[in-house]
Amino acid sequence: MAKNQKLPYTVVRPLIGGLHQALLIPDDNAQKPLLLVVHGGPGEPMTPFIDTLSGLEARFVVCLWEQRGAAMSYSRLPDDIQVSQFVSDAIEVTQYLLKRFGREKLVLMGFSWGSLVGLLAAAQAPELYAMYIGVGQIADQKASENDAYSEILDKSRAAGDEKSTACLLKIGPPPYLGQGAMKKMMQERTILRKYSENPAGDVKLSTYFKKVLSCPYYRFSDKINYFRGMKSGAALFDEVLSIIVSETVPKVLVPIYVMQGKHDMQTRPRYAEKLIYKLDAPNKKYVQFEKAGHSVYDDDTDTFLHALDTIETIYDPWVRN
Repeated sequence: MAKNQKLPYTVVRPLIGGLHQALLIPDDNAQKPLLLVVHGGPGEPMTPFIDTLSGLEARFVVCLWEQRGAAMSYSRLPDDIQVSQFVSDAIEVTQYLLKRFGREKLVLMGFSWGSLVGLLAAAQAPELYAMYIGVGQIADQKASENDAYSEILDKSRAAGDEKSTACLLKIGPPPYLGQGAMKKMMQERTILRKYSENPAGDVKLSTYFKKVLSCPYYRFSDKINYFRGMKSGAALFDEVLSIIVSETVPKVLVPIYVMQGKHDMQTRPRYAEKLIYKLDAPNKKYVQFEKAGHSVYDDDTDTFLHALDTIETIYDPWVRN
């Protein structure tokens, strides 16, 4: 983007859960549905990748929220932080956006970690949401992580990949908690990507870092805090692994749609599908993408957007009378 060119989003920092948290809000308030995107991680906002969202922007008034502990909303998360705080924050953010844009409801879309926060928020405050869409949906993360570890261990052995096999045996199966947990998880994730069989491939870490470091919405401190936030989210891993979503929220009073990549090794498809089967919801659907991994939107954008276009009433604007 050229220097001094106006950015398409405005950053606002309302008080959410006792902290000023960053929201990226477009000037666009057309008669399109309002969409709140809940990012993954924890601690990995979508702001540096905002240039990939044109397909969503054509269909929605897209709002991005940088959660507590992440980038522009960074502060060190306390050791006793709980998932419930992020769910409460998500509901407050929703209420702020509905008031600001004069809407009755919005569409809530959660990615990965954000899919857990989003689904729990929809279950707790269904009156605020027209529907919930989960992408890379967390369902039973402990089982999912252990499945992935066992599969890549088998694959590395079958391939005669002694280095990867030795690494996996050394770090052991998840969960990775306490001292050195983040390092172990990154080692496991590197091997996981190696054996994912995702036809779309995976984003190179160098590309990822470049996006963050060149993000026009970030000051230098925000860029540093982006990477600090990725580490601070480790405080939530233990609780996330203890949650079986279908037991925590057996019933949700809004339509639920889950979009899952067939080759997703981080949130395994069979658990997301099982969740949808068990959930009691007024309308629900599980969609699997044959050419995608964990990042369904990035891996197969056109098919993802086509799937959105088939959801009945998704493009109702939900404007207050």
